Amino acid sequence: MTDLIVYLKNPVAGDVKTRLQSRYTQEQAALLYRAFIRDTFERVQSVEADRYFAAYTPAGSEGDIGELVPPGWILTPQVGADLGARMLASLRSSITSGAEKVILIGTDIPSLPKSHITSAIVRLEDSDIVLGPTMDGGFYLIGTRITLPEIFPDVAWSTNKVFEQTAAGVRSNSLSLSLIPPWSDIDTPEDLDGAMARAAPQNLSHTRSVLENLGR
Repeated sequence: MTDLIVYLKNPVAGDVKTRLQSRYTQEQAALLYRAFIRDTFERVQSVEADRYFAAYTPAGSEGDIGELVPPGWILTPQVGADLGARMLASLRSSITSGAEKVILIGTDIPSLPKSHITSAIVRLEDSDIVLGPTMDGGFYLIGTRITLPEIFPDVAWSTNKVFEQTAAGVRSNSLSLSLIPPWSDIDTPEDLDGAMARAAPQNLSHTRSVLENLGR
């Protein structure tokens, strides 16, 4: 059994995509992030899995987020003091409840090809953990086939050391690691420009629509 987990935040103005606000207002950044969520789900809907989870934060925002999540996805809150703790909790929960493989991605990568996710699922046949590195030193995907030990004890989140420190945590636990190709997440206006320039015309339709309405 394979689980697919998508992490998302409640798209409240001022709370999401703060680095986009060097070009956009808080409200515009929230609209863009809402579009990223929709485009991400549109992209991953066709990935073959047995259970689909939309893991949201903050607690209590399920009602607001429900309208952004496609039918058939299980809404579940993220639980933990920081991102590492929340991801470990989600991954462990899937494995302990019967999943043989579990893949977790975020919603900052709406242009991610479906093939990267399917490749990660395949690589878990031979590896304990799979990671998808981002161009800025983080990772956009993590997957596992085991109940993970603590692999994030020294990770400085939101820095360019995240991937390096996570890989070190994997090695320190003598776990096998496989990598899929790197991809760019969207944190800054320049990231957004690059994603839109590279995307095929039929992709990122929700993000394109928001940008058109903003006149950008």
